[in-house]
Amino acid sequence: MESRIPAILPVHRSSVLGHPAGVPDDEEAPAMRRTVTVLLGWFTFFGLGAGIWQMAAPESFYRDFPGWGRHWVSVDGPYNEHLLRDVGQGNIAFGVVALVALLTGGVWLARATGLAAVAANLPHHVYHQGNLHVLESTTDQVLQTVTLSLVSVTAVALAVLAFRLPTSPRAGRGQPVEGQVGQLRA
Repeated sequence: MESRIPAILPVHRSSVLGHPAGVPDDEEAPAMRRTVTVLLGWFTFFGLGAGIWQMAAPESFYRDFPGWGRHWVSVDGPYNEHLLRDVGQGNIAFGVVALVALLTGGVWLARATGLAAVAANLPHHVYHQGNLHVLESTTDQVLQTVTLSLVSVTAVALAVLAFRLPTSPRAGRGQPVEGQVGQLRA
């Protein structure tokens, strides 16, 4: 017996497009699924990569992040191993959820990952935009702004696209739905 998970957004017929509003048609869905899969892969890499660095070598992360001779963490306050390890644990947890969404293909997990990415990254971005003065150079200010902007836009894109995905490949045809992204399942 299949379980039915209700869609968060109601499915309405669009008189203009001829398919449920907000749900991609059969031609759009595969590209959207691939994009969500790529974004989940990015957030898996990002969460696990940063988190493992923070957990395994918190002092190195503090001194050397983001690498390439740049220093974006150490200029913003004293070293705190406990704080760095706690943030690292959160990043690892986020990376694990993104990985599970990626491996299982769960639309609802992809949606949760997108929402978590927005919840974590937008406030982080806003904080750093308000504290650019701590960075040592204009180049670092620009690089950090561009980097955080890309992460924020990517987070919003994942959330929006994951919520546009049907929870079934049949959803674009107006049928009851259950979830898959690419091969993603509810």
